[in-house]
Amino acid sequence: MNRLAIILIGLFSLSANAQDMRNYLSETQNMVKERKYDEALKRFIWYHEHVLEYDRAQYGVRLSFALSYWKSLADIYPPALTAFIEMRDQKTKQITENGGTPDLFHDVAALNRTLGEDIKTIELFQKLTKDYPKMAEKCWPTVKDQLLAAKKYDLLRNYLVDPVREFYNVKELYIHVTSTINKFKDDEAAFKASKIFYDNNFVEGSLKLVNYSLAIGDLKSAKEIQNQALNVLDDERLKHAIPDNIK
Repeated sequence: MNRLAIILIGLFSLSANAQDMRNYLSETQNMVKERKYDEALKRFIWYHEHVLEYDRAQYGVRLSFALSYWKSLADIYPPALTAFIEMRDQKTKQITENGGTPDLFHDVAALNRTLGEDIKTIELFQKLTKDYPKMAEKCWPTVKDQLLAAKKYDLLRNYLVDPVREFYNVKELYIHVTSTINKFKDDEAAFKASKIFYDNNFVEGSLKLVNYSLAIGDLKSAKEIQNQALNVLDDERLKHAIPDNIK
């Protein structure tokens, strides 16, 4: 068999696996609807533990939609909640015992987020900073938003040293995602809902960085972020981001 044939077979196999994994998740959701709860739970666990062996492109789905589907089952089927928490606790233990990996930390953060327990991710990161500082350096981008939301500025300032540069990341992401929603323009309701969602994310992300800059005494960065954000989006919250008494 020649090299090209081997490559083509490999690509076909990857494509088939990707489609198989999408179908697998869809079929599992149908099992929940059919009240085949135990079977669905086993499939959610398998998907979480093994899907990346078949399709690396499922990385994002695995830590977002798939976990939300599992949590929806957990809301009506207690064994699924027990399994969800056990999965989170097992992965957390691995990190506390040997530092883990950035991917493992990302798993725990996603599991905590789905459970509404971001505080546990912050606590785990705090432990990493003390026991495994090199791993904490690799993991901090995963917990950055939680640290900003919780105003853990003393911890965050060791890693987020340039809030203006971080703002440019927020800005670039906003520009990218809003460009993708143009396909919804024919559906006015969908376009409006998407625009509101992404606008709000941009404003909130900008405000968090303004507040962070003010908290660490960097008024110059706070003003630059405010001005740059207003150039992108004219929003009243951004206009009043910096109190008059410290301008």
